[in-house]
Amino acid sequence: MTFRNTAILQFCLPALLAACLLGAGLAPQIPATTWESAIADTNEKVVKFLNADRLSRTVKNGEPIRMFEGNVRLSQPDKDTLYLWADRVLEFEGRDEVLLIGDVLIIQNNDSLSADSVRYFSSTKKGRAMGRVRLSDGEVQVYAPSALHDFDRKHTAFDDNVRLVDSATVLTSLDGEYFSQEKRAEFYGEVVLEEDKTYLEADSVTYFRDTEISIGLGDVFIERTGGEEGEAAADSSTRTFLFGDRVYNDNRAGYSKMEGNAMLFQFKQDSLGVPADSLVMTATTLEAIREDSLQRLIAVESVLIWRDDFAALADSAVYDRVSVELEPLNEENRLFDNPMAWFDSYQLSGDTMRATAFDGKIDSLFVLRNAFAADQDSTTMRINQLKGKTLLGLFEQDSLKSLSVGPQAESIYFSVSEGSQLRGIQTSGDRIELRFKNNDLNEIGYFSGIQGMYYDGALIPDPFQLDGFSWTPERRPQKNVMLDDESRMLRIMQRTQPFLLPVSGEQPRGLINED
Repeated sequence: MTFRNTAILQFCLPALLAACLLGAGLAPQIPATTWESAIADTNEKVVKFLNADRLSRTVKNGEPIRMFEGNVRLSQPDKDTLYLWADRVLEFEGRDEVLLIGDVLIIQNNDSLSADSVRYFSSTKKGRAMGRVRLSDGEVQVYAPSALHDFDRKHTAFDDNVRLVDSATVLTSLDGEYFSQEKRAEFYGEVVLEEDKTYLEADSVTYFRDTEISIGLGDVFIERTGGEEGEAAADSSTRTFLFGDRVYNDNRAGYSKMEGNAMLFQFKQDSLGVPADSLVMTATTLEAIREDSLQRLIAVESVLIWRDDFAALADSAVYDRVSVELEPLNEENRLFDNPMAWFDSYQLSGDTMRATAFDGKIDSLFVLRNAFAADQDSTTMRINQLKGKTLLGLFEQDSLKSLSVGPQAESIYFSVSEGSQLRGIQTSGDRIELRFKNNDLNEIGYFSGIQGMYYDGALIPDPFQLDGFSWTPERRPQKNVMLDDESRMLRIMQRTQPFLLPVSGEQPRGLINED
């Protein structure tokens, strides 16, 4: 091989052409005379110097260093050859280490790493990148101030304010790792994941790019906006917030599973951002499913539910919300394992329950097996009671229209006689129906096999109760109690009403009332 002494021949071919020349066994042309010894030495090393404009030598702390400057190009042949570019490269002759400085670019197959500088170790094929670090595989981009990249494992550990951008997904955190072959990200510390209509915060997040599945751990917070596929356009103002200790989230399938102290808060916002038609649900585990026009919530263990016109507790519950263009909103609550529910002044219990609502207003309530209804009379302050195998409550414009129990229906009802004497009436029959007007009891109907007993004044038994009687208004879920977590409410307000955020020392305002 000959070298020209009077001029410097630089590479002007693209990187791919340079790779082809190497593969064909054609040595690149590099600057003359003083390069002969450099080429002879570096040909025996793992890292091959392909091109540079200038070469100089120096000694620092007794260690000889060669400096390559201007359009420096290197390669490391292997099963996946590395190609390295930089403005300047320092080669430490006593070790397998080179320092690449200025517009550094390293390419391996489809992966590229760029930075202001990279300290590269050829024996381990690891590089410490500093300054404006960018990792890409052609689809995902990961940015950070610094990183340690393992080219053999295709693994990168990022430090300090990491940002991953993948199509419609953006993932940020304090620290993180990315596994290129597995297309998996592990991010830690104040993690935020933003996807289409989904916003997630957690202490740590594992994100699988191929499936868009994410697993969040520690102080998890999720926000979802309305406007799901098939959802009525008028319902696009719906906001759903989920909290818990751990979440499995499949964005493509529209599925989330929140575990550990889980809470859901869902509401619609009016034009001023004020919440209306609220739903609050807490449980040990909450699953949220979105399928076309259906949104389903599955709550397991220690379930509490509150909405504007209804409250309940149960061991488990299923809530369905169906929204179709130009049709009324359809909602259904199914409660299992001896649930209790409250609407207006009534308390209901039984083995299972089903409550339906249309266009945001409760429509019917059905209790299956061991149905029991209790209500405190506002005049006598005594507890009216109604029981049977099943119970059906019908509503009209959120007002109770009728309550019907049977078979094996029984009731206890208190009234005041014309002489202002308290009267207790116990009745049984195949079916008993209570009819209401403006939410006040207007009429009682008894059907088939009727039996009854009147008690006046001091003759009323004490206690005067039906079998299975229960009156526990203190257990009724309350919205302000269920949302009594300042940190959670502040996060919601930051996403919905930042102009209402409290000053230091104040309580959150704007989302909770005492109703």
